[in-house]
Amino acid sequence: MTPAEIIAYTQRLNLLDSKPHALGDLVLATKQQATLLAYFRNNVLHLLALPALTGLPGKPQPVFQRERAKNAIQGIYGLLKAELYLPWEPAELDALIDRAEAALVQRGLILCDSGSNVLRAPPPGSEASPELRQLGEIMRPTLERQFLTLALLQHHGSGKLTTTMLEESSHLLAQRLAMLYEFNAPEFF
Repeated sequence: MTPAEIIAYTQRLNLLDSKPHALGDLVLATKQQATLLAYFRNNVLHLLALPALTGLPGKPQPVFQRERAKNAIQGIYGLLKAELYLPWEPAELDALIDRAEAALVQRGLILCDSGSNVLRAPPPGSEASPELRQLGEIMRPTLERQFLTLALLQHHGSGKLTTTMLEESSHLLAQRLAMLYEFNAPEFF
């Protein structure tokens, strides 16, 4: 099937909508399908969370220290483990991060000189650069939610919010950000 035939087929199944636009029609998932795709994306996220976190420091920083990256992952892992139902215990993280790092190095998504404690992102014009960026983007909404929650806790102070108040405040803040930045995905809020 050609791409046009695939689109026509999925439109007949009512899985896609078309929206006319001056620069060309847009093809979008239906609202119902978008919800199911978000569920599928979350399942994939569970599989790619650790490699995405391992390569994430290479996105804003072209050079980063291996130990600093490990410490950052270990620092946030408790929150991510609960949210994503990740199976690994904190004691297993060191070896798992090493395996994820080795896989990223093997694929050329991060670079490491033999015996070095320094990791580097691939050059900006390389094929690997957008792959690393896309891998890191997988975790962005989850990390943003976690940091928003931590910011709310810090803003209100220790012991001031009940669980219900924190949930409501987090939900309202996420809704506000979704309206401002047009993040229209249910997992964001």
